[in-house]
Amino acid sequence: VTAPWLDEWYTIDSRSKQVWFTPVLPKEGTFSKPMMSYLPYNYPKSRRYSFRYTPGNRETPAKLAMLSNLFDPKSERFLKVTAEKHLTKLEKWGICVVGDKTSYKKRVTHDCLVSEAHFRTNYQRLKAEHKHWAQDWPEKTDPQKFVFEETGIAAYLAALWSEGRFRSDGTPVKFVDLGCGNGFLTYLLTMEGHDGCGIDKQRRKIWDLYGQETSSRLIVEDIDPETCVYPEVDWVIGNHSDELTPWLPSIAKRCGPSTKYFVIPCCFWNFVGRYNKKGHNETRYETYLRFVESCGKEEGFHVFTEPLRIPSTKNIAQVGVRSCQ
Repeated sequence: VTAPWLDEWYTIDSRSKQVWFTPVLPKEGTFSKPMMSYLPYNYPKSRRYSFRYTPGNRETPAKLAMLSNLFDPKSERFLKVTAEKHLTKLEKWGICVVGDKTSYKKRVTHDCLVSEAHFRTNYQRLKAEHKHWAQDWPEKTDPQKFVFEETGIAAYLAALWSEGRFRSDGTPVKFVDLGCGNGFLTYLLTMEGHDGCGIDKQRRKIWDLYGQETSSRLIVEDIDPETCVYPEVDWVIGNHSDELTPWLPSIAKRCGPSTKYFVIPCCFWNFVGRYNKKGHNETRYETYLRFVESCGKEEGFHVFTEPLRIPSTKNIAQVGVRSCQ
C-alpha cells in the first residue's frame, strides 16, 4: 500500500476480523537514529498496529480496538491520543454503512485541479529521489514533517503546472517562493527544471547543502509586501508564509498581467497584525481561509481551493488566476 508519505504493508485476517498495518522502515542497525524517528510525525510510533472488530450480541456490545507493537513504552501516551482519533473516525464511518452502501460524505473534495493519479505518480518519484533528506536533515525542525510535506507540495505544483489551463508552453515555469524558510520547496522545484528563487529574511544552514544550482537562488532579503515586485514571474508562492499570506494576491498582481499565485494559509494574519475573527458555526481556520480568498477576489483573481494530500493540519491551498484567464 502506498500512503501519501509512507509505504505500508497491510495484512487482513478475515477469521479474527483484524487488519494489521506495518510501516516499511530501514533495516535495524543500518542507521544511527532510533527507528521510530523515521515515521511521520503523526504516525503511531510502533512496529505495526492493527484494528480488531468483535461483533456484539443482545447482551454484549460490539467492540472496536486498536492494538500496537510499540518501539518504546514511553510512546504509550501518544498512542492513546492517536487511537482515540482513529477509532472515533472508524466508528463514524461504520455508523454510515448499511449493507454494502454508505451514507458517509467527505467534508472536503480532493483533486479539483490535479488528478490523484498525476499527483501520486509525481509524489512517489520525488519521494524516491529526495527521501534521503529525512536522514541528512541538519535543521532542528522535524525532518519527517518538513521533507515529506514539501515533497507533497512540489509534487502537486509540478502536476498543476502541466495540466489544463495551468499548463506551461514547455518552457520552465518562473516562480518566486516568498518566505521560503528552509528552501526545500525551492530546491525541489529547481531540481524539476523550473526557474525560480526563494526569498527569506533569515539564512538557513541547510541552504549550502543543496548545491550551487539551488543555493544561488536562495536570497536573504526583507520583503516589503506593499512595494515588492518580481517582474515576469509566472507564479508567486506562499507556502505557510505567515504575515505575507494576505498580501500574495496584490504582489502577484504587481508582477504582471499573467502572474498567478499559490498560497497555503497557516498562521492567522491580516494586513496589519493578527487576524482574530471567527465566523458563526466556523472554526477560526475556516474563517481565515474565507478572508484570504476574499483578498484574491478583491484583486481581480478567480480563486480555486484545493485540499492537499500532505501531512499537515493546515493543508488547504488556494490558487489564484486572473478572471480574464
